[in-house]
Amino acid sequence: MSDKSNLVTHYSSVFMGAIASLSFSEFVSLCFLLIGLATFIMNWYYKHQDHQLKIRKAVVLAHNPTKPSQ
Repeated sequence: MSDKSNLVTHYSSVFMGAIASLSFSEFVSLCFLLIGLATFIMNWYYKHQDHQLKIRKAVVLAHNPTKPSQ
């Protein structure tokens, strides 16, 4: 258990040291880069979900065609 605690402490201190070494403009640039990446991933995910929904609708319509009303 102590090894895991030491590992987490080590990595968190390295991460904080890396963040502390950045200037303000570098930090802001990194934040906006991460926000842009998160936006890209979210857009891709929901576009994929929309595409899957359209495929399911097309399959349902292909198996259950509606009769034209007269």
